Amino acid sequence: MAQDAPETVPAGQEQTAQTTAAAREFFQQGLVHAEAGEWELAADRFRRSLRLRSSPVVAFNLGTAYRALGRLVEATELFRQVAREASGELAEAAAAGLEELTPQLGRLTVILRGPAEDVDVQIDGRPVPRAAIGAPLPADPGERRVEVLRGGERLAELRPTVSPGAGTQVDFVIPPPAPEAVAAAAAPPLEPELGPLDRGEAEGGGDDGLVIGLAVAGAIMAVAAVALGLGIGLSQQRPEAVAGDLMPGTLEFE
Repeated sequence: MAQDAPETVPAGQEQTAQTTAAAREFFQQGLVHAEAGEWELAADRFRRSLRLRSSPVVAFNLGTAYRALGRLVEATELFRQVAREASGELAEAAAAGLEELTPQLGRLTVILRGPAEDVDVQIDGRPVPRAAIGAPLPADPGERRVEVLRGGERLAELRPTVSPGAGTQVDFVIPPPAPEAVAAAAAPPLEPELGPLDRGEAEGGGDDGLVIGLAVAGAIMAVAAVALGLGIGLSQQRPEAVAGDLMPGTLEFE
């Protein structure tokens, strides 16, 4: 009797199954590390799992690990996401965690005094958007590291201590740029050195220069005409819309 041919799985589905299996494995490893109180390792495994497949359960566990590590800003954002996307007990647990942590967040304001167009700010190694400089930002309680940079060079490093539920402000007076940088910015651009043909044109040229110039102009007009024709032809070929569901899948673990 002839045996049935083995069932084949399309490449896309096989990749999805492998991704799901890897996400599940990382999630299980995260649970083991969390049970042992190894929160750094637990957070690492939950992050890996979440990058592979979107899951409110994994996001909640990652928020729990961040809460244990004192990374309250990231924990509250994850709890807020889970409370919005999940349902039932998981959503209630996330809402409770959000309600518990929000009052514990501090606020950190970085004030730059002076011209700050070319100055960047980082808090704990993370860039601060320029629009957020000078405004109170949610911050984890404890000592924070504020760096003020210009062109990648550190102008200052400040170490303010943020208290839970309180606001902290740091001020920094921006020094003027180095004289060398100012001189380089104000220096006029260098003029290109003229070749023999360029010098002839600059001195008025002659009949040969006029002929060459007319020939070049004619060639440019011919190229422009060809390009215009191509442009018209291409503009008539409209791309078709690509159909497909690009929303991320949801994976929940029991």
